[in-house]
Amino acid sequence: MSSNSPNKRWATLRKFDFGGANNLGITLMLENGTGRSAIRKQLRPLQMGRDLGNEVDVMEKLAGHPNIVQIYDFVPASGETFNRHELYVEYCKVLVRGQEVNTIHELSQFYTPKQKEVPELFVWHLYEGLMRALAYMHLGIRSLVDDLYSCNVFLSSKGAYSKTIKSCSEYPRIVVGDFGLSDTASRSQTYFRRSLATGCERSPCRTNLDISAVYEMLELFGHENSKELQNMMRPLHDLRDGSPEILTLLKDLVTTKKRLVGEGKLKFEPLLQ
Repeated sequence: MSSNSPNKRWATLRKFDFGGANNLGITLMLENGTGRSAIRKQLRPLQMGRDLGNEVDVMEKLAGHPNIVQIYDFVPASGETFNRHELYVEYCKVLVRGQEVNTIHELSQFYTPKQKEVPELFVWHLYEGLMRALAYMHLGIRSLVDDLYSCNVFLSSKGAYSKTIKSCSEYPRIVVGDFGLSDTASRSQTYFRRSLATGCERSPCRTNLDISAVYEMLELFGHENSKELQNMMRPLHDLRDGSPEILTLLKDLVTTKKRLVGEGKLKFEPLLQ
């Protein structure tokens, strides 16, 4: 850890080359005493006005949901001796062919047209995890991700309660992260009013920014989707961010997946080892 940081709770493990949008740096940290790892994001104080202020606010409201990255710690800038904010969040990773993989985007690089297709049950698993996160955000705290794409959706080998997932029988936990552009309904009433208004054209009103990103991610692997999965994805074309119909779709998704597994039409196949 840098010598002038006031936070002695964490020790530095590794610095990453990329900083991410508006970040001064991204560092892998280790919590002293517990051995828990975290990602530290550092930002300039001027960015607290919108990006980081919203990010911390939204993440604190979303704490505890298994499909949303968890906030561990926040240290605001304290003057000239420490002129940056520090945000500590859950570190997500899995191993694929001996390599550390953090995001859906990175996983997709292992499934090119020349490689084996990703198991279809995993696509259903991804779909369900994304919709559970959005349902909680849109209808719970009335918040948008506004930056949902494959590099901001993570994979964790830890379960919802830090229990290690058994790779022989379970898929990694789907975790939505990076809320630097997110906003609560109290700050974006216009968006939500338009999103929920009947007859509003999607494109001019940006009413399905998060929902359309889900569809794009499901197609990321180039999978020859079954008829059942295609039918379940079809409602995403007309679904608006913030619509209560998100819950209806999520219920149908979970019920259909359970039925197909029970009928033997969907079978567990491990990701590339």
